Amino acid sequence: MKQPVFSIRTFQWDDIEAFVNLDRSVRLSKGDITPTNAELITEILGQPQINPEKNCFVLEVNHHVVGYGILHHESPINRCVLELKIHPEYVNTGAEQKLIEKAVVESKLLNAKVLHVQAEKTGFLSSILKNMRFNSIRIYWIMQWKTTRLQQFYPPDGFFFRHLSGSKDIDSLTQLQNRAFSGSWGFSPNTRDEIQYRAEMSNTKPGGIIFLCYEQELCGYCWTFIINNGNSKTGTIAMIGIDPNHRSQRLGKPLLLAGLKFLHSRGAQYVELEVDSQNLPALRLYDSLGFKKVSERYWFELRF
Repeated sequence: MKQPVFSIRTFQWDDIEAFVNLDRSVRLSKGDITPTNAELITEILGQPQINPEKNCFVLEVNHHVVGYGILHHESPINRCVLELKIHPEYVNTGAEQKLIEKAVVESKLLNAKVLHVQAEKTGFLSSILKNMRFNSIRIYWIMQWKTTRLQQFYPPDGFFFRHLSGSKDIDSLTQLQNRAFSGSWGFSPNTRDEIQYRAEMSNTKPGGIIFLCYEQELCGYCWTFIINNGNSKTGTIAMIGIDPNHRSQRLGKPLLLAGLKFLHSRGAQYVELEVDSQNLPALRLYDSLGFKKVSERYWFELRF
């Protein structure tokens, strides 16, 4: 292939169709024939913290969209995270580097102290990142649970489950999530507007955010997603958070089982989650319930 001439511009909302076609091509190249969810792409770009007209970069060749990068700016922790998508025909032609270079410039303008990019352990992207002086700093496991008979489970004595309900719960969920994950690697505190927006996205179904409570207190939660892939449904355990005051009470297992039960009842054929490989208690929990590691993702870091 002749070396393509790339150009970069910022996102416009009429790019959505091109993004859908690009995502479909990427899926097909990996043997995934499930349809791309245009609604979800639109919702992701519409999140309050993204500002796509400024922080989403469109890569073109002859006015044809061949890639894009979404730069997530997390100002509370002075971090930017780059999410990349490249058309299969343009992988390892300089497309990835072009978008990463743009992200580096923009991250510096945003006064970020670090830029993170997730990639597979080996491959074109990881090689490019290493050549650009990014360091591999963290390994995350993708784990999968195939639909099977669930263990019988009950909440601990005095505790009970309930689902997200109403505006007041959004405030409580925001506070609980920020307490639960404070100090965790890569976690940036969320605002109420961000939590409310995500709770109303199409992949969060009614009942998909489950609280574990003691009297009137929210002690922990499990946030689930469901993606309808046409002929099948994929469930995701997005987050399990426990209030620091209620740790060491073995609340993680009943919350996880409640999430699996919900996803199974909504027709999910299998359930996936992503976990830090250094989080040994979480790994033991997932393994005990039959989750299996299916792949690894590496976080690469560039400090400014």
